[in-house]
Amino acid sequence: MGYYLIQIYIPAGLIVIISWVSFWLHRNATPARVALGVPTVLTMTTLMSSTNSALPKISYVKSIDVYLGTCFVMVFASLLEYATVGYLGKRISMRKARNQQMAKMAQEHRQRCVAAAAAAEGPERCPPPEAVLLPGDAEVTMVKSAVRGQPVSQSLFVFSIF
Repeated sequence: MGYYLIQIYIPAGLIVIISWVSFWLHRNATPARVALGVPTVLTMTTLMSSTNSALPKISYVKSIDVYLGTCFVMVFASLLEYATVGYLGKRISMRKARNQQMAKMAQEHRQRCVAAAAAAEGPERCPPPEAVLLPGDAEVTMVKSAVRGQPVSQSLFVFSIF
């Protein structure tokens, strides 16, 4: 029992703990996360295969198989967590950039409306909506405000996305 404890159980547990270190790293630290994730998965795979080759071939599941399988799932899950965090982080940054771009377009539209109203010196008329192409080839049409005479509403509801 001492051999399996020292050669398999404790090292497998330590490998799992090493893979958990990636949870404390910043999500943009890609080289560090990959350097922790991939070798731990490969080490667990090697440990599982060497253990199975050293033990006799039997038809039922052994407790060491359950333990090593659980350790492998935890190590692999930490690698999947990194992939998920990277994907979601990229989506969040893309959405933030898009919202900033839309706010900039709204501000430009408001400035054009004010300039047109000042030039016309008549009833407040806004220039016709313009089609603007965004980086993702998504066409966004800016439309006139539906509410006239209420500056707060006009500044909040300048355009809509369809």
